[in-house]
Amino acid sequence: MIKYFKHYCFPLHRHLLAVSLAVFWSMTSSSQAQSENSSPKKSTAITESSDEIDTTLDDVSQSRKTVFRNGPLESPLEAWEDFWKLFDEKTGLSMAFAYTTLFQAATNGHYTGPRSGGSGDFDMIGRWSFLNSDVHNGWINEGTLGFSTEYRHKIGNATPADIGDSIGSLWGTTSGFNEEDFTLKEIWWHQNLFDDHLAFRLGRLRLDNIFDAYRFTGSNHFYTNKAFSRNPTIPFPNTNIGLVFSWQPRKDLFAIIGGGRSDGRESETSAAQEQAEEWFTATTFGWKPEHSFGKGLYQITLWHSENRNNSNVPTASGYSVLLQQELSKGWTPFIRYAESDDRATNTKQIFTAGVVQEGHHNRPNDRIGIAVAWGQPHNPRYTDQWTAELFYRYSVIPTFRITPSAQIIINPSHNSYDQVVGIFGLRGRLTF
Repeated sequence: MIKYFKHYCFPLHRHLLAVSLAVFWSMTSSSQAQSENSSPKKSTAITESSDEIDTTLDDVSQSRKTVFRNGPLESPLEAWEDFWKLFDEKTGLSMAFAYTTLFQAATNGHYTGPRSGGSGDFDMIGRWSFLNSDVHNGWINEGTLGFSTEYRHKIGNATPADIGDSIGSLWGTTSGFNEEDFTLKEIWWHQNLFDDHLAFRLGRLRLDNIFDAYRFTGSNHFYTNKAFSRNPTIPFPNTNIGLVFSWQPRKDLFAIIGGGRSDGRESETSAAQEQAEEWFTATTFGWKPEHSFGKGLYQITLWHSENRNNSNVPTASGYSVLLQQELSKGWTPFIRYAESDDRATNTKQIFTAGVVQEGHHNRPNDRIGIAVAWGQPHNPRYTDQWTAELFYRYSVIPTFRITPSAQIIINPSHNSYDQVVGIFGLRGRLTF
């Protein structure tokens, strides 16, 4: 399957930019009629990823039922919220800010590096709707500018991103939470077309929020271990120039195709990097049925990554199959299997399964989840690895939540001394 995909797919990426410009030109003469029923501002989120810009904006703006209120900050925070709501109504620009910290510590063992670390992550997220848009009514063929910035800093002598390599894990104990200068992480134009059945997104993209993404993608809200918060078999590039098309022929079916530059780092400086054409391309086909007991997500992702000369990453292809289904009382189980054909990452195969309970009648904004993963490395000299994680996300006050978590790593693949390693984490997230 991988070999067929590798030889069949994606000479397409060289033509995507020209196609998007042609579609955008045709869009300017398309219908700008208002939809029949008035509705709130529509979401531009392509997937259910918790790190999608619109998903984050919705999460920050929702009213939360918590045991405690904001205390003396109640009035200033309400005034702040009212200001941004009015600003959104007048300009079509939605904004949100978040500061997230994560501390992790491993149990004692034979480690070559740090066994504990901390990191802080400040995010600014925005979405500006101004083409074929009305802030009071839903319009078809809407155009939106999305952007997000990020600044990550170390707390202490190491970051949580350092712990995975230190303990010999096949993948990270978290995704993100390293050190990073202030970065314009995303800036893209999202355009709906043909009565919202087709859309394209062009600009600086985070492809790991688009392909093989599901509700629990991202380490700011649910799981932290990379086996569950991302996909360790896929060599997603750093945010870079990209183009993605999303097609929804009917409400429960969708297809996403596109990709982006995979050469270079966050900032490209050398002429060699600018002249290189190394691309990551992917396709996701999905079905989103709605049953009486909840919504489902069933999807398959095919991907191909060209050789990256600057980072010695070989050409590789792979696939991922993901099943996610809401059940009664807020329970959402999921299963994923993924495989890659070359050593673009350390992980050749991974199988994950878990379940998240999203609130109950007394604590509707709390979350609890448990998951387990099995992974096989590409290098036969190393052992298969098992990982499990348990977390509870507690909404202390409407603007602050805290998430203790515990991970168990059995037979860490690159560590022949320790059969079992425990990782204990504490994450805090402040939104405003």
